[in-house]
Amino acid sequence: MKTRGTGEVPHERTIKLIIKGETHIVNVPLDPQERRLFVDLREELLHLRQRQAIPDAPTNLKATGQAFQNLIQWTRSSDADYYEVLHAPTPSLLDPLLQTTDVGNSALWVDRIGNTGIKKFYWVRARKRTGATSLEVGPVNATTVASATGVTPPTPPPASNILVLDKATGRVIPYTLTNPRSFRN
Repeated sequence: MKTRGTGEVPHERTIKLIIKGETHIVNVPLDPQERRLFVDLREELLHLRQRQAIPDAPTNLKATGQAFQNLIQWTRSSDADYYEVLHAPTPSLLDPLLQTTDVGNSALWVDRIGNTGIKKFYWVRARKRTGATSLEVGPVNATTVASATGVTPPTPPPASNILVLDKATGRVIPYTLTNPRSFRN
């Protein structure tokens, strides 16, 4: 299987021998330790390439008005390092009052407004430390409510980014339940 132009590591190598003027081609198996080294190098190369790709956009963006604040939730993408929430008083990314908040690798953010009846619009995007950014998802909107108003919190979006630790090797393996672009070639 070729992943992004990087072939699999072969189990043997071809050696060209010239004996008494005659050319002989011999297939020699790779030493298991040598092959493991090449397999590890290939995996690291693929991992580095994946880190530079544009992350998938988050999904299932929701905004819920709460007492003096708005709760923003989304389903994380499988390959982002952190997320940014953009918020403005109008449904336009060109609004001069648009603000961007880095929320880390969380799948929710609380916009503490401190007043009731304030309507705001929200977008979210995935980012990588390399500078790559996904498209903005949104807008969704929510209006803050008074503290005496009862609001049932929404169910959180489904999980999508699970890390599994292989105790034998110590390697962390990403496991994705929702994967819109998991097979990138």
